Amino acid sequence: AAAAAAAVDGPAEYRVTFWTGGEFGAGTDANVFAELFGANGSSGTLPMDRDASMFDAKCVDAFTRVSPTHLGELAEALVWIESASSSGFMSMVSGDGWNLDKIEVEHVATERSWEAAVDEWIYPGKGKALRAKLAVKKQGLGFEQLAEKAEDAAGDVERLEALRAGKKETGSETSEDQDDAKAPSPRKDP
Repeated sequence: AAAAAAAVDGPAEYRVTFWTGGEFGAGTDANVFAELFGANGSSGTLPMDRDASMFDAKCVDAFTRVSPTHLGELAEALVWIESASSSGFMSMVSGDGWNLDKIEVEHVATERSWEAAVDEWIYPGKGKALRAKLAVKKQGLGFEQLAEKAEDAAGDVERLEALRAGKKETGSETSEDQDDAKAPSPRKDP
């Protein structure tokens, strides 16, 4: 039961995938951030890695991030960019804007996923963040099934530890019993 509670009460891994639009100038060199919101609260700010090949036009970039708490059923994602260059009209001209076509979020353990088709431009500053309403894309395991899976895994660990310690499970055969079972019975002639 404790393992089951930990499976849904503790930290949770989410894979966040971004599709950058294909329009001219759709990519960005800015730093990208997201915050996920679910029935059990918020992930807090999740910074995405940044290198020159990421967030280019027509590209898909995926990141695995850990939320300090399991968020439950996801409802929305807040996405924003931060840049060292100017804001407003100059940021649009200098290429600081980013055209986010779609976002997908997957709960890694359950493989349940949510998505939002957005096709919106985002400009620097959390105040200009895009709030994307997420809809279930793939059911995956339910959160109750995840708890059961964790409980089963805990039982497997206990059985393995018992085997390593040389303990025999009830109802199992010894190797001698198994050898006898495999030996052919002697043939009797009439």
